Amino acid sequence: MQLHQTGRLGEAIDLYREVLAQRPENTDALHLLGMALEQAGLPAQGRPFIELAIRHAPEIAAYHNSLGNILRTLGDAGAARAAYQAALDRNPAFAEAHNNLGLLDQKDKEWRAAAAHFRAALTADPGLVAARFNLALSEWMSGEQQAALSAFSDILNAAPGYAASLANLIKAALGAKDTSGARRLFNLLEEKATLPKGERHFIKGGMAFSDGDAAGAEQELRAALAFDPHHGDALALLAKLLLERHAEAEAIPLLEQLLTQRPQDPAALAALGHALNHVGAHERAVQILEQVVASQPDDLGARAKLAQSLGKIDRLDEACDTYRQVIAARPEEPSGYANLAGLELRRGNLQAAAEAAEAALQLDPNNTVAIGNLANIRSAQGQFEAAEALYRQLLALQPGDADTHNNLGMMLLRLGRYGEGWPYFAWRRYSAGWTSPDCSRGLPRWDGSNPSPGRVLIWREQGVGDEILFSSLLPELAAAGIGIVLAAEKRLVPLFARSFPDIQVVDNALDLDTGALRLTCQMPLGDVAALCRQGQEDFRLQPRRFLIPDAERVRILQARYRKSGFGKRVGISWNSRNPRTGRHKSVTLRDMLPLFQEPDVAFVSLQYGQAAADTEAFRKETGIDIYRDPEIDPLADIDGQAAQIAALDMVVTVSTASAHIAGALGVPTLILLPEDWGQLWYWGAAGERTPWYPSVRLCRGAPDPRGNDVVQRALPIFRAMLSESGGAGL
Repeated sequence: MQLHQTGRLGEAIDLYREVLAQRPENTDALHLLGMALEQAGLPAQGRPFIELAIRHAPEIAAYHNSLGNILRTLGDAGAARAAYQAALDRNPAFAEAHNNLGLLDQKDKEWRAAAAHFRAALTADPGLVAARFNLALSEWMSGEQQAALSAFSDILNAAPGYAASLANLIKAALGAKDTSGARRLFNLLEEKATLPKGERHFIKGGMAFSDGDAAGAEQELRAALAFDPHHGDALALLAKLLLERHAEAEAIPLLEQLLTQRPQDPAALAALGHALNHVGAHERAVQILEQVVASQPDDLGARAKLAQSLGKIDRLDEACDTYRQVIAARPEEPSGYANLAGLELRRGNLQAAAEAAEAALQLDPNNTVAIGNLANIRSAQGQFEAAEALYRQLLALQPGDADTHNNLGMMLLRLGRYGEGWPYFAWRRYSAGWTSPDCSRGLPRWDGSNPSPGRVLIWREQGVGDEILFSSLLPELAAAGIGIVLAAEKRLVPLFARSFPDIQVVDNALDLDTGALRLTCQMPLGDVAALCRQGQEDFRLQPRRFLIPDAERVRILQARYRKSGFGKRVGISWNSRNPRTGRHKSVTLRDMLPLFQEPDVAFVSLQYGQAAADTEAFRKETGIDIYRDPEIDPLADIDGQAAQIAALDMVVTVSTASAHIAGALGVPTLILLPEDWGQLWYWGAAGERTPWYPSVRLCRGAPDPRGNDVVQRALPIFRAMLSESGGAGL
């Protein structure tokens, strides 16, 4: 018993067992062993010893009370209540049993019933400080705050150790948004006791947070963590504050530290998943949110965030399934349908996407996500009038929404309504999917109205293909006397410098020296078109070719390719790696098989990425050899690929940078557009021609493509272009 009372539980347990080995029916040893095991964190092991003590001596109230404690620890509140009542049946003045029944009522938030038990405990034992504190707590929670404050003051005078319990009550008050009550308790605590500094700063931070003083709250919470870096509540509240002000990157390490202390905390896991998703760490966000959903299957908010994160990493099938689970659990909520519509659109399931968007709008006619997704769906379906009406409806609801302006702009440009489209297209740089950095370098923007602006920095944006397309317009500006410095993608600098002798071409590097270049203003490259192409008639100025390859490299490559012994040499590219639209733009080598049946033609790979694996697998399957030039890396050496394309008679490609390079070189080019959803605005909405590249012809797949449908459609165009090509490249 002395070892037990001093907390040396393991030694006490061993000695109790020795006593029972000699005297198995010693009820005190049975009772005390059960208590020690419970205090050591082994309540299930302690229970049978106390039950055996009760069997031998059912009249002893303390045994029943101890059994109640074990049952309460094991989560069986009903059985615990019965055990405490059994103790009182044997001893109505048993103060601890009254106190314990009050604790059960407190857990059920039966504050007045709890207070009655605590008063009974104090009648039996006026010195039981635990019952006095519990009574004050019940009075506080039932609204008798003044009486409770007086009682708390007396308790702190007699037992300062209760300061920590009072601090927990302050936290509960803050959690219940009772800032006034929390402040009254804190003032009492400041007067009567000394809190650890970390805890004191945390409480002050919590009160500032409840008052809406974010700056004051952050200062106090950081002070709390300076004194106690492992203060879990301070970590959680500071992370919440940072998330509310969209400082996700700062919140993430705090949440990760918190989870080392509370590994299964669903709120912390959900917050971390949201923050990771926001900073683009989508793979990790999925891992975290999967834990939340596994442990909290009814948390539909976490399930919806998981679906969103899965969509971000293109696990579209799983994302759609997860949103359908959310919808099944909450069919009256429009957001699930609206978000599902966007994912089904990305999967190319236009009908399923439309049905989901329409379901959302039946529940909420002004649901902006659903309207935006349905507008995109109608555009992808070629229902342009319906799409335009939806875009304009959405802009009436959200006049400043950049995504809607951009989407409407691209659709208008696709329809050839250039003058209308460019102002909407100018919003692209503020849209959610925009990834190009702002390279304006602090220079004032030139809008074209001043015909003598000085030296204009025109800086790259979007992908290589877009950069090539818009660069076709720069010679017109230069010819009008505008001094241009083109800040281009590094791989394009040699090709552009050779092609645009009246324009200074530089690498769009971070250390670009605006002073040394004597720059006076700037414009993003994509905005140049609004100055030059307001209508179809303006494309009469569009050059057939505007890029000039390295003539010596072209000559060397022509000589190399002539050795193939074939009459014509055709470059091919079949796969786009664009994370959002690539799957809709691509075909396989197997799909292109009908092209390879044409006699006297050598096919040369222009494909970037895993071209070697694709061509080798295709050769093993079919025996057809697609030539890959080992000296040309399409990703690293764009100038080399331009020379390679110039050495060919023709190009057949899906919508990749190769299509733009070939079109800009004036090489006869056939572009395969398998699905409408994968067709970008500059390829137009119909027909075989694009005004941007006169040497290009387009072949569009059927609205419901199957396999190599687009290739079958392309065969007669390919044959006609092949017969028209003169041979020997450029």
